[in-house]
Amino acid sequence: MAGLDRTSRYLAAKTELELIQLNPTNAAALRLSCAGNVRQALASPETSAAEFKAYFGIAMQLGDYDTARELLDKWEHGQPKDPDAKRSRINLEIVTGNLESAWKLVNRFLAASPNDTNVLAQRYEVQRRLGELNRLIQPSVDSSPLSKKP
Repeated sequence: MAGLDRTSRYLAAKTELELIQLNPTNAAALRLSCAGNVRQALASPETSAAEFKAYFGIAMQLGDYDTARELLDKWEHGQPKDPDAKRSRINLEIVTGNLESAWKLVNRFLAASPNDTNVLAQRYEVQRRLGELNRLIQPSVDSSPLSKKP
């Protein structure tokens, strides 16, 4: 029966997420219920690494990055060599703005798999975001009284 409960919880979370995406105006209650199902899976000692992976995707789509990070930690613990987990870690770091960590993870991954197209795309995304930050910061640095020469 425990397996049926786990399956039901996952199907409920997945369905709630789909309904949120179809009708965002009535999403508040569904979002709470979906997040509750995800957190129940996170807390359950019976949840497998494959389930953590599936719930990670749901948490990311909900924008619940703290829960996504916890799910990913457990997924990585259960499947430490899973390249999808490593790619997902990079994506989570990018989405949450932790570009330094994302950059390090990208370089580590590409050292072992230099032709991985997904991680190459993630590297481009990190570079793009760093460029945006540099453009935002640069005008304020240029206009600083300390940057002007007498």
